[in-house]
Amino acid sequence: MKKISLLIIIVFCFNCSSNEDNEPKIGLPTLKTNSITNILSTSAESGGNISDNGGTEIISKGICWNKNTNPTINDDINIYSGENEEYKMEISNIESNTKYYVRAFATNSIGTSYGNELNFKTLKPITNEVILFKFTPDTGNNTSRLEYKIKFNNTNSINVNGFFKITLNIDGLINSHIANSNSQCYEIDADSSCILTFDEQSPLYLGKVNSIELVSVNYYLNN
Repeated sequence: MKKISLLIIIVFCFNCSSNEDNEPKIGLPTLKTNSITNILSTSAESGGNISDNGGTEIISKGICWNKNTNPTINDDINIYSGENEEYKMEISNIESNTKYYVRAFATNSIGTSYGNELNFKTLKPITNEVILFKFTPDTGNNTSRLEYKIKFNNTNSINVNGFFKITLNIDGLINSHIANSNSQCYEIDADSSCILTFDEQSPLYLGKVNSIELVSVNYYLNN
């Protein structure tokens, strides 16, 4: 009777072991951090590529960054809401001329995994210097005249392109002129500068203007 009972226990334990071996193993996700692109003064782009979800559903994924090494989901993050295993996202609200560390992350029911760590340095902002700004209400020829020269300085070691925004106060009304890719100073060479020049006269019959004041000058880098 004891032999029969022992045999039953052995068979039962063998079956238990076999069932456990057949169950899928669940672990942490496996992923890598994609290269960093479109580095500007206050933003950049990166992403991740999940090669293995660890045998269970991915709950959350995205990128995280910090000024210190080994950034985690407790630092600055951007969460990807799509379903793709490979994704690209923006790193935003960061400081100019600053080094950052980036890792992709993926979380399942077991925990959070991180991709390889990458780093980058944001560009220095494009500074400007107003060399000349002059408005003449009436030149004596029934015309008004606006002249200005503004110098944009690129102190980065790479060529940049972007657009400027000139904001004026015209008789109490705020007006902004935004450049495009055909404008002067759209491209500025590395460690160089570009001078934006403007000199135009307008007939008074188009509308008499008594005063024009410069409010602000900004330069925005393009991707």
